[in-house]
Amino acid sequence: MYRKLSSYEEPYLDITNRAIIIGLLIMPIIVYLIALQEMIWHALHWSSMSLPQISVFVVAVLIAINLIVSRLYPRIKLSQNEILVIYVMVSATTSFTSHDNMVCLMGILAHGYWYATPENDWANLFHNYLPDWLVIKNYNAAMYFYKGESNFFIAEYVKSWLPAMFAWSFFDMPTFFYVDLYKRHY
Repeated sequence: MYRKLSSYEEPYLDITNRAIIIGLLIMPIIVYLIALQEMIWHALHWSSMSLPQISVFVVAVLIAINLIVSRLYPRIKLSQNEILVIYVMVSATTSFTSHDNMVCLMGILAHGYWYATPENDWANLFHNYLPDWLVIKNYNAAMYFYKGESNFFIAEYVKSWLPAMFAWSFFDMPTFFYVDLYKRHY
């Protein structure tokens, strides 16, 4: 026999907007932490494990918060499906920005212009073939990326980096999903 669930115990069977919003709010934090750990500190590589440590950490924190919330406000606690949706979003973000994916790409975006010298003649050899929207041509933005000691959130730097980051993200996303589908096939 099934018992009737009270209004706050009704199970969630679908992906909810609340889970997507929470996942979207966590995603930039994950990207920042991975970039900080794997590009600057070179310490704990959260994305280099087969089970991403940062995803497990986020789920553990969500479950702990959910236990507290379920005792105080049972109507707003997260369901297992919502926690699973958030976990999938965090894991996808982790694999997309992982050590061997976007982290390596960030150093390459400005490489062609930063290391161009009269001796290697890169400006004449291939600068004409590099589209503006795929690389960083702003010398100051590249200089502070390579040398550090500057705040990234300056309008000049953001204007230089965002178009290339978005372009490469849209290029990399189908490749990521293709590899995932290929692995499932075999």
